[in-house]
Amino acid sequence: MTQREVHFPDRFSWGTSTSAYQTEGGGINTDWWRYERAEGTHCAEVCGDACDSWHRYEEDLDLIVELGLNSYRLSVEWARVEPQRGVIDSEALAHYRRMLEAAHARAILPVVTFHHFTLPLWVADLGGFECPEIASLMAHYALVVGDALGDLIGIACTVNEPNIVALMGYLIGAFPPAQSD
Repeated sequence: MTQREVHFPDRFSWGTSTSAYQTEGGGINTDWWRYERAEGTHCAEVCGDACDSWHRYEEDLDLIVELGLNSYRLSVEWARVEPQRGVIDSEALAHYRRMLEAAHARAILPVVTFHHFTLPLWVADLGGFECPEIASLMAHYALVVGDALGDLIGIACTVNEPNIVALMGYLIGAFPPAQSD
């Protein structure tokens, strides 16, 4: 058997990805934080401080470089940016700006996801994806993030794996909002 040489286009990106909730830690204003602590869920452990990438992101970015990767998909946590309806946390946005700047400094293309499985508690309490306002609420959030960070975002994604959100959250009921419809 002969081995065929494979060539990727020059602009091909090799990367890795994370979810803010699963890596940053301290996501207390999210539906997942509440869900993990509710009685009867399948969650064996709570996320808690996770691996603390909120404080250790530079180490994470250095690991990405060491692996020879050139892109990094991360999520900007809506619950950090807008912990209460209409209240924008400028410190959280400044933190994400530093993260994106640090990625650029290492020649890593930031791929930003606006929603990666979590909703702010206030959005969940309005009905989450069943809330009639959800599209305008998410559009407003994306506009806030775009205005604050857009010059540093290489690629933007709106919702990570919407099929999983629908399947696990609304059919099987194993993710928030734990519906089985």
